[in-house]
Amino acid sequence: MTAAVAEAVPLAPGQTREVAEVLARALHDDPHWAWILPDESRRAQVLPWFMEVWARYCGKCGVVHTTAGKVEGAALWIPPGKYPLSVVRLILAGMMLVPLKLGRAAFGRLMSGVNYEARLHKRDVPSRHWYLATLGVDPPRQGQGIGSALIQPV
Repeated sequence: MTAAVAEAVPLAPGQTREVAEVLARALHDDPHWAWILPDESRRAQVLPWFMEVWARYCGKCGVVHTTAGKVEGAALWIPPGKYPLSVVRLILAGMMLVPLKLGRAAFGRLMSGVNYEARLHKRDVPSRHWYLATLGVDPPRQGQGIGSALIQPV
């Protein structure tokens, strides 16, 4: 018997926290996040909060897709013309607390990565496009086609 193919659907009201928890688990061991927050317990504490704020931002200015039924993954998209990110929208989503939540050193690493990515983005992708800001699948469900299904609608 084969597993059912995941169906991507728009984020429903009230699912942001669940999406954040799934993304935090999916990205906990990601090298980028391990570099930003090297202490595993601190990373486990901060990532759910960060992903909730980030998903809220992406939901307001872009599109968030998750799986139908139980949240098993999410794709957070920024549409053409909305990147680079709006400082005002970031503040309204709660990102102004990021330096306090991450701490000075981790925030510095985050911004170093963000600035590097922005330079590459400007150089390598000058035309209007959809930007896949975050893609993650709950670890027990990885490798089953959920990530592929989540990016199909865009």
